Amino acid sequence: MTKLFRTTFALSLFVALTFLSGCGVNQNQSQKKQSLGSQQKKSPQQNAKLYRLIHEISTDDNSLLGIEDINKVNAEMWNYGTKQFMALNGIAYSSLSNSVKPPIWLDWITEEQYLAQQGIVNDTIANNENAQTCRTEANTDHRFLSKTTLPNDKHKHLRDSSGNLIRYETIISPKVVDYLDAHPTGPFNFPVGDPKVFGSMVLKLAWKELTIQDDAGRYFRHTATIKQQGQCQTTQVGLVAMHVMYKTKKQPLWIWSTFTQIDSAPKAEKNIRGKLTVLKTQQLIRKWTLYDPASNATLNQFGGDENNAKIGDQSEFEFARYIVADPDSNFVFYTSELQRYNADDYWQYYRQNGTQWYQNDDRATRCTSSLPTRRNGCVVPFKLSNTALEPYTQESSCLSCHNPNPAEDFLFFPAKLLK
Repeated sequence: MTKLFRTTFALSLFVALTFLSGCGVNQNQSQKKQSLGSQQKKSPQQNAKLYRLIHEISTDDNSLLGIEDINKVNAEMWNYGTKQFMALNGIAYSSLSNSVKPPIWLDWITEEQYLAQQGIVNDTIANNENAQTCRTEANTDHRFLSKTTLPNDKHKHLRDSSGNLIRYETIISPKVVDYLDAHPTGPFNFPVGDPKVFGSMVLKLAWKELTIQDDAGRYFRHTATIKQQGQCQTTQVGLVAMHVMYKTKKQPLWIWSTFTQIDSAPKAEKNIRGKLTVLKTQQLIRKWTLYDPASNATLNQFGGDENNAKIGDQSEFEFARYIVADPDSNFVFYTSELQRYNADDYWQYYRQNGTQWYQNDDRATRCTSSLPTRRNGCVVPFKLSNTALEPYTQESSCLSCHNPNPAEDFLFFPAKLLK
């Protein structure tokens, strides 16, 4: 990483942390002493005053001039994604009080809740698994996790190395809710942000049930209600992955950033025969959430209903050879900066996989992407996936699942459920 980029990133990180910590809420306890699921939740009115998300990307030019220009913009996008992650999750620390505030999205509505409010039956979730039916006045602050099938494949699921199903939820920002209320049937064109108003945002989360074998201090934790075999159960879950999707005025075709808890999967590489494999040294580094060496499943393939996952991280960084956007250096620098504010912070164990953005340009012939294009552009980088959210299709892209039809505006809800 160049000295200039480090200096710029350090300054923006310091400003973001200082601003956020200056308007944070003291919860009278550090994260080290925090019990599972005890993150304090604030009302939407309070959160509106406490959080200020970043309204716009910093770069003015994302024209397709050459690899150096694309890489420069890609570094800006990576930086922007990290700062959005910080703002969303309340990463605001004071070196004096060690105060912390909860993620702003804890107040946002989930896809399941929104559909239920509209009287729409979500037929992708069986009634005996629908955790929404377990709501009571005593558990309103729980996460209600019903969905156990993959976001991009309703016929497949993922079991962690302890044998528990990974659970998923989609969360939408208030701006998206307001827009859907006003445009229930489409066509859709979700509002963008500008320097004063934050744009549309959608999150996709993956959660695991925490066991005594897990180091809970390495996860953002929450109390959850799940439904198994028709029975409501309370459990503690840890955040495994987060997709962040957002719109800005300069980037109106959505930006996708994705983050993974670093204990999720070991590195998978192709051996000299071209076969994807996980080296023994990688297997032994730690207990991996999504990699069970004893599983009968084939690496990075769905192993059926009963087999635990055997997932390796096969992501490749297209721009890793350009030092200004080197992801490994960025991650080390980012975590070292967080540790300066709170050495016990669990957010240091979450790493950005990448940020994908739409390249708007008339010279589409310079784009070699095989993915669908829109408005004479292409996506950068061409591939981006997450081991917990797209475990069996890691050679894919955000656009592999999200329809680029302008009338649907990359809709994140199942379209048939809104008609």
